[in-house]
Amino acid sequence: MVLFPVANKAELQAGVEYADLVEWSRDLILRRLKEAGVDLEGKIEVEAVTDPDAWESEYNLQNGAAFGLAHGLDQLGWFRPRNKDESRCGVYYVGASTHPGNGVPLVFKSARLVCERILEDLGPSANEM
Repeated sequence: MVLFPVANKAELQAGVEYADLVEWSRDLILRRLKEAGVDLEGKIEVEAVTDPDAWESEYNLQNGAAFGLAHGLDQLGWFRPRNKDESRCGVYYVGASTHPGNGVPLVFKSARLVCERILEDLGPSANEM
């Protein structure tokens, strides 16, 4: 598996297409691997590409931004949206765009925090579940 980060659709330069970036980055990666002594060009049997267009259409992620909200100061740490929706009873959020943030470890932590909040809201009998 190779991960080659690219800008989301809102940040992509005008006139640049993801298909062109995929072709360019694939060639670059294979060339660099070959220079390092790993020639994979003729050995690839299955190849799948997921670009921001796919993230947007398949997962409804705004602008194909796979890693959640922007990292401006107003979206860091405690400023991220809370896990519990205070205006809707029984609605909780988990994922990269909620507190504590993005990245696999933080998304798992977000899931744990939501579970703890749900158990807390359900009361003492919930701990017996």
